[in-house]
Amino acid sequence: MLMTEAEGVPISLFTTSAQVAEVNTIETLVEQQVFGPTPAKLVYDNAADADWLRSALASKGIEQVIPHRRSRKRSLFKMDVS
Repeated sequence: MLMTEAEGVPISLFTTSAQVAEVNTIETLVEQQVFGPTPAKLVYDNAADADWLRSALASKGIEQVIPHRRSRKRSLFKMDVS
């Protein structure tokens, strides 16, 4: 996985086997960032809609722009689309 800043400059890279779910690598990707300040926002698809990940990112002060899965029974976090 590759994380870039707003201009598209890579700031973190993390590789794993193809069998590992992406949601399980996002927190590691953020922690292993090698360039620039901690991101203010993380934009991702609904594959990252996990309460534990949202809580971990929020504790780091990272705002999430992640849509909820259709199957979600209740929304614990409000998505900012700005």
